[in-house]
Amino acid sequence: MATRNYNIDLLRFVLILFVVQYHMNPYGGIGTPYFVFNVHLIVWMFMLISLYLLQARGARFGHVRWLRLVLPYLSWSIIYLCLRNLKSAFQGDEISFDSWTLKTFLTGGAALHLYFIPLLLTYQLIACALHGLFLKNAERSTRIISCGILITAFLFSSVLKLKSTVIGSEHGLFIDALFAAICAQILVSLCSEAGPIRSKLLNVVMVLATFSMLCWQANFDGPVLIKVMIASGILYLILRMPIAGRLVQFDWLFSTSFGIFLIHHAIVELAEVIFKQFGIQLFPYNFKERILGTFIVVVISCGLIHLTRRSKHLSLLLIGEKKT
Repeated sequence: MATRNYNIDLLRFVLILFVVQYHMNPYGGIGTPYFVFNVHLIVWMFMLISLYLLQARGARFGHVRWLRLVLPYLSWSIIYLCLRNLKSAFQGDEISFDSWTLKTFLTGGAALHLYFIPLLLTYQLIACALHGLFLKNAERSTRIISCGILITAFLFSSVLKLKSTVIGSEHGLFIDALFAAICAQILVSLCSEAGPIRSKLLNVVMVLATFSMLCWQANFDGPVLIKVMIASGILYLILRMPIAGRLVQFDWLFSTSFGIFLIHHAIVELAEVIFKQFGIQLFPYNFKERILGTFIVVVISCGLIHLTRRSKHLSLLLIGEKKT
């Protein structure tokens, strides 16, 4: 499999544009098409893209890009918490340090979008454990560790009722991650001519688990299952589109998606605070203002990413890119 898939790069960049425009006008109408599309479907597509790429590489624990995700996550968690305190001081409110807790850093509570990174790492860990359990010729220690992770994840999810407040079903994080990993593995099977699945047993388990979950819809959160399947179908169509080789000239632009994800909310918040001091209320945005604002935020984000990439230390800390 090629190291880069420009179809996925294009899709991620388009999806991040929807994320930016949504965060410019937080919408509380749960159940409306606007909310479902911007929150549930797009978040699931990001999750499935990451799981697909991980599982296409074999989904070993060493394939999880911890440095790429954890360092920027911690850096931006601190930045957003500092900005929150500065905003309070700037507006004359009392400064509170109640958010500087271990729970905030473990759950992504520093900003409304950062929850996705610890959630993604959890999903990837479960996907790797699933592969490690059924991987052909896997070492005994790998199977034991994988089994331990899956049992621990299941117990924590079921006993503590752990679930994502954004895309999670009522049956817990473990079931959600398991089903997402299954869908991603099916995509790998359908889209990889080289056949990266190492074990026929894993194929059988994936298929049986899928049918079991479909038959279990009466007890499963049907809407979540349907959203994951819709997101999988869209991703499959994008992966099969013959456009990858034509997009290499946009490599730099498409590579900014993760950086835009991390930076954009700070730009939106700062703009709203600054304009408010001049008596200009930016929100609620109408459609034209949201489109124009999205363009401006993305341009500023790309400019900051360009400056960040000029320093290997800042590049690693803020956008997770290791420069030699």
